[in-house]
Amino acid sequence: MKFNRKIALYATAFLLGAAVTAACSNKKEQPASQSSQSQAQSESGSQAAQSSANAVSSAANQAEKAVSLNYDIVNHVGDDKEAIINALGKPANENKTDISTILEYSNPDRKFHLFPETDMKAANTCWAAFATTGDLWGVKDKMKAEDFIKEINTDSTQQPIYGENLDESEVGVGKKGQKTVEFASDGYSFIIALNDDSTIDANSPAGVFTLDSEATPIDNAP
Repeated sequence: MKFNRKIALYATAFLLGAAVTAACSNKKEQPASQSSQSQAQSESGSQAAQSSANAVSSAANQAEKAVSLNYDIVNHVGDDKEAIINALGKPANENKTDISTILEYSNPDRKFHLFPETDMKAANTCWAAFATTGDLWGVKDKMKAEDFIKEINTDSTQQPIYGENLDESEVGVGKKGQKTVEFASDGYSFIIALNDDSTIDANSPAGVFTLDSEATPIDNAP
């Protein structure tokens, strides 16, 4: 009986010890779990705060910029006729010349010049587009040409070229004799017709051309 009592006593002590150990173990693990959760919440909060700060900073930068390139226009340079019509709808007019098929849109006024169907390499592929700087760059207020060039961050490898429109051909930007500025930006070549005081406004004529010199049907294209 004594022996059995000792076994029972040891067993009880063992069970109590195990219970205490388990309880202590659980108590230690609980704060660790809470700590990990708190850390995760803190990191998540920090990431959310950083994302919010980045969004605010990006919005502020966009608000500070006076001009922003309209990729809905320039991205069609290099597209074929079908892609342009699928994106913009049926053009108001479609004309054909010796060097181009021209798709004309209105409200806003836009023209897309495509290689003629007779071109064996790039038939019906857009090589130039024409619009206003208000439509193409989002210009609202009159600004100096120099300020505009600084704002758009042009390719540093090519300085802007100031000149004038030498003719009134279908790819001429502005009227004959009107001052122009030509520059490269975002992988394209641009020409903008300037006002008499060398400024740019929302209604200034503008053209965007492919930079591939072999992908233009005329010698004097930029």
